[in-house]
Amino acid sequence: MNAIPAGFWSQDLLVVALMFGLGLWCIVSQRNMIKILIGIELLARGVTLCLIAAGFGLGGGGVAQAMTIVVITLDAAVVSVALALVVNARRHYGAIDTRRLTRLRG
Repeated sequence: MNAIPAGFWSQDLLVVALMFGLGLWCIVSQRNMIKILIGIELLARGVTLCLIAAGFGLGGGGVAQAMTIVVITLDAAVVSVALALVVNARRHYGAIDTRRLTRLRG
């Protein structure tokens, strides 16, 4: 196993935590569906970056690349479905603000 440099985890995980926190803040604080979707994308990119950093830091670069390709592929499918939902909400309600989606309440 390769030796992990001392500053490896602190630098990479700081960027991952920043991206994850920004994405989480974007999801919680915004009411616009597009901005919420951007927050979800930031969360996914933070996880992807963490996979890559951990894989290369621990010596499993090939496995990290394979997992990253799978995550990116699944994320593309999720984004396409989410954008279709946003377009349908816009057509049906006339807005993409989550407060205006009142018919969804049970």
